[in-house]
Amino acid sequence: MTIYRFIGRFPELKKSLRRQGKKRRKYGTKANLSRYQANKRSIHNRPIEVKGKQRIGDWEGDTFVGRERKLRIVTYVERVSGFLVANLTTAKADEIHSLVQQQFKGKICKTITYDNGSEFALHKMIEEDTGALVYFADKGKPQQRGANENANGLLRQYFPKGSSFATITDKDVQRAVRKLNIRPRKRSNYLTPRQVFEARSSSVNSSDI
Repeated sequence: MTIYRFIGRFPELKKSLRRQGKKRRKYGTKANLSRYQANKRSIHNRPIEVKGKQRIGDWEGDTFVGRERKLRIVTYVERVSGFLVANLTTAKADEIHSLVQQQFKGKICKTITYDNGSEFALHKMIEEDTGALVYFADKGKPQQRGANENANGLLRQYFPKGSSFATITDKDVQRAVRKLNIRPRKRSNYLTPRQVFEARSSSVNSSDI
């Protein structure tokens, strides 16, 4: 057994060493994730087409937590149609990132606008996986993501604030999402978000042929 392994078995001996070594942070800590927060695009730099809701495929993203705060529901809302995508996940940035390909598979995704939560720290990887440009709203201004805030409020009817997410499954979330996506909306002449999203997506795909 080397002296280092021996000391490793008795951590209190490290205090006696002249050099105690560097303390290393694990991946996923705030200090480590902060470097991924660099080079964020501001919401103020989004294309005019996004601001005016002139096209399909511009999304707003956010999360809301359960009572335990270790589980959360990550939500994405398409700005023109109000079409909702959501999943139950953890509060970790790598889990949010790993879901992206599944959530946007087969869907038009040109931009995503997030709030400034650390769970979206891997935004550059999200860009690579979706082909979308990621933007961030100003801190403390949830109204800049109004479509997403409204959708979260509707989803909260099924998963109230302060309720436990440990007692629900992702299937429960999907059932609620389906109900909201087939609910007629006055702003869309009483078409459902699914109808608007599919019709607009189809017209875009047809124009590409």
